[in-house]
Amino acid sequence: MPQKIEGTKIPKDIELKVGISLCLVGAICLILSGIMMVASPSATEQLNAASMITLNGSGVILILCILSMVIGLVLILQKK
Repeated sequence: MPQKIEGTKIPKDIELKVGISLCLVGAICLILSGIMMVASPSATEQLNAASMITLNGSGVILILCILSMVIGLVLILQKK
């Protein structure tokens, strides 16, 4: 008889903690980037010039922060 190999399941409490931490990291990153944009426009200009893709550096950072928060929300709200 063929044996079924079950994938390792991550406990729900660990997923919840990872989700909450990703949301917090994303929120803190958004707050810090907003403070940086207001407090030091020259640093923001350097960040914008440093990007190698079409989006400017600030846009990339904002997208990464929001993506972190969305992944965290998915982990928090995921039902098993």
